[in-house]
Amino acid sequence: MVEGWLFDEDRGNIAKYSSENSNDGKLENSPKWNCNGKFGQALEFDGNQKNYIEVGNLEISGSVTLIL
Repeated sequence: MVEGWLFDEDRGNIAKYSSENSNDGKLENSPKWNCNGKFGQALEFDGNQKNYIEVGNLEISGSVTLIL
């Protein structure tokens, strides 16, 4: 299974899911939209786990690889 969020919305509190599976994420505790992304827009997190994206239960089991 591959999950993907581009974080290129540039505003708002939803990170749109990149396919038809409707797994949009809700931005929690206001991570900041930052126009200095590597590929267009990006999100800036404060680094101390106060802000994050809630994506709900993705029903992932086994090994997981995250690419940021």
